Amino acid sequence: MHYRIDLLWQAQSGTKLTLCKDKINELRQFDCYAATLGITKKKVFILDVPSNVKILHSQLKKFRGIEIQAIPGDGAISLVIILLDDSLFSTFCYLIDDIIKSLMPLNSPKDAVLEVFKILRYWRKLFENIETQGLSLELQRGLYGELLFIKELLQKRIDANEVINSWQGPNKKNQDFMFDNLCVEVKSTTANTPVIKISNENQLNSQKELCLILFSLAETRGSISTLPELVNDILVYLSVEYENIKELFISKLALYGYKDSESALYSNVEYSLRFIDLYFIKEDFPKIVPQNIVSGIFEVEYCIERSACIPFLADYPTFIIKKLER
Repeated sequence: MHYRIDLLWQAQSGTKLTLCKDKINELRQFDCYAATLGITKKKVFILDVPSNVKILHSQLKKFRGIEIQAIPGDGAISLVIILLDDSLFSTFCYLIDDIIKSLMPLNSPKDAVLEVFKILRYWRKLFENIETQGLSLELQRGLYGELLFIKELLQKRIDANEVINSWQGPNKKNQDFMFDNLCVEVKSTTANTPVIKISNENQLNSQKELCLILFSLAETRGSISTLPELVNDILVYLSVEYENIKELFISKLALYGYKDSESALYSNVEYSLRFIDLYFIKEDFPKIVPQNIVSGIFEVEYCIERSACIPFLADYPTFIIKKLER
């Protein structure tokens, strides 16, 4: 977790207080706390706002392992998010970290409340993935490609904290990886004559520099180079000196819909690489972005002919490694 809110809760673990809470210093403009309920030891996030900030009862919807309350007080309302299922602690920390990062640029309590509920709606959808019974073949390929890229970066000694925190594929962001100075979108295909499928008009649109990776995979029945084997390779690497990041990685796998208990579902499909293309997305790259479509059109899906991207080829992974080390 970027802000290590888990450390605040861990420090409160021995409390005998009815409510033990610590202010989140990263959000100095708000009265915002990490708290532990002394009797039940439940972990809680609290945002105190003026009583004139409207919170609708319909917004206080419980979802898997999470309860949301609005508690009136003396001239204020406490918006409270409670972790009910301790097994989801790592995932809960990541959710709250997302809230903290989103509140950083805001100053208005009203805007803060709107942003919190926006994030909760988004995470409710992510938690639905945890309930699924196995990934589709398309999602398996997508996850395999993203994990191949993670493994490559770790082997090139890019900091594991940076790599795993940058991974946004499980969060369904516009790009699969968002580093400080670079975004990377990863595509995986098993087609013999692949084209590059783009999901929406924002996928190749970024204020940062942007790269697109195309992994062409051969898919056969077998037990070598499988998805569970690749997951295990990364877990072994993280176990050496990145135990906290390992927990975050596992949480992100769960959000993607991958469960270790279901790994047998993916153990009889093996992948081999046909080729890897890396493209540096410049202004004249063949793409559709919001700036060049008619107002009112959105959620545009389209395909790019691979041959049209040849002028934008770059060396994989050297080009990206140099960008990250810059």
